[in-house]
Amino acid sequence: MLEAVAFLKGNQHRTGEYLSIQRGGRADDLLDLSFASETWQKILRPKNKPGVVVRRHFEVCVFSYLAAELRSGDIAVLGSDSYANLHAQLLSWERCEPDVAGYCAQAGIPATAGEFTAWCKTELARMAVRIDAGYPANADLVIDAGGAPMLKVHKGKERRASARVLEQAIRDRMPQRPLLDIITGTAHRLGWHRHFGPSSGSDPKISDPLGRYSVMAFTYGVNLGPYQMARHLRGGVSPHEISLLGNKHVTAMKLHHASTDVINGFAELDLSRIWGTGKVVATDGSQINTWENNLLAETSIRYGGYGGITYRYVSDTCIALFSRFIPCGVWKAVYIIDGLLSNESDVQPDTIHADTQGHVVAGVRPGHAPGLRPAAPDPELEGPGVLPARTRYPVPAHRLAVQRRGRGLGVDRDALA
Repeated sequence: MLEAVAFLKGNQHRTGEYLSIQRGGRADDLLDLSFASETWQKILRPKNKPGVVVRRHFEVCVFSYLAAELRSGDIAVLGSDSYANLHAQLLSWERCEPDVAGYCAQAGIPATAGEFTAWCKTELARMAVRIDAGYPANADLVIDAGGAPMLKVHKGKERRASARVLEQAIRDRMPQRPLLDIITGTAHRLGWHRHFGPSSGSDPKISDPLGRYSVMAFTYGVNLGPYQMARHLRGGVSPHEISLLGNKHVTAMKLHHASTDVINGFAELDLSRIWGTGKVVATDGSQINTWENNLLAETSIRYGGYGGITYRYVSDTCIALFSRFIPCGVWKAVYIIDGLLSNESDVQPDTIHADTQGHVVAGVRPGHAPGLRPAAPDPELEGPGVLPARTRYPVPAHRLAVQRRGRGLGVDRDALA
């Protein structure tokens, strides 16, 4: 595998269709391709052309196997342990210290190290006493024979009669409607399907464009797939028709324009103005699992999964203004600015609520306008002296609960302290 990578790097300037894999000028000394499967071997080696491989297929094969080896840990990158450290890129304590008092006042915690330590001890002791006192009546907390505590799944309380009446009233006023009918209705009222069509710009040569594009949008919107969708439709729509529209008639820019029409139509509703004014948005991402055979997917250390990140830009009117599917290693804060530049709808926010990456990296602080001047980042409170490194204070958490079982958990209280 490593020899194939080195060979590919040595021939990266080649642009021909085929690539000779002979080494040292000898016809019998060929690059070892045994790492590739039998199917790849058939694709790489053309018939009646010994000693060469198809260059483009060879590049894809090497990169695919290299990604798999890096993911499994069989191949490592030299010096990867010295890559940039996230904590080294955060704000220094000298820049954060002047804002500590205001931050602590807003969070409701003491501002000095000694007071904060005493406050934590008091809160921990108070919580431990309350948990211990309520343990006999706590049906959710169980300590097994080995002394290990376990929390059961908490069951909600029985709903009140007024809540059930309210739920029934909502259902009476908002009856269930098929999602496909809703998509078709919005296309009829807003005409968002007019943005779709062939790349040439000519009119789509299909019957009933509104219905066909609505079916296509539903198919890929719910991640159902054209073949599965065609099996559930009555009307003779073939999988080829759905996939053709999705691949040939829709691009990212056309989809963006269609989404803008939907956002503008939603902003005109009275219901949207009940929730908010449209001047405030929140940005965050969530990890989505994908197939492993995907060049965009990778392992996320932060989320502990494999796939990608869906980054959303949600308005206080409860509609998404911007969304992107990005790799796990990309700085999400970059897409805060991308969302502002890409937003062409009538809903134009001036305040962004972001997480740590947003206001530390992009310079955007929650509750401040990200206009011409970036706001001063919030302190991370990670400087020295905030918490002592070690203390001998005993932690009596759940001591009575453990004693009721007649045995201890074997906890090293010095280590906890």
